[in-house]
Amino acid sequence: MATVSFEIPDEYLCTFEQTPEEFARAVRLAAAMFWFQREERSTGRAAEVAGMNRAEFLQALADAKIQNVAVDLDDLRREFSRG
Repeated sequence: MATVSFEIPDEYLCTFEQTPEEFARAVRLAAAMFWFQREERSTGRAAEVAGMNRAEFLQALADAKIQNVAVDLDDLRREFSRG
């Protein structure tokens, strides 16, 4: 597994009241959620980026109120018109 590092000012990190390790986990999760929302990663791949299993990632999406099911509005309209 590759390691990616970047610098962040100490005073910025202090505003989150997290250790560097906690902040790194939060950044990984935020990136995974971002790529998932843009449909650039599946839930499985995004979970890997976040360092979680798929169930944990789905729970994190739910906690963040991020929809994890794509809905095609045209398909939905057709369904409603049938019933």
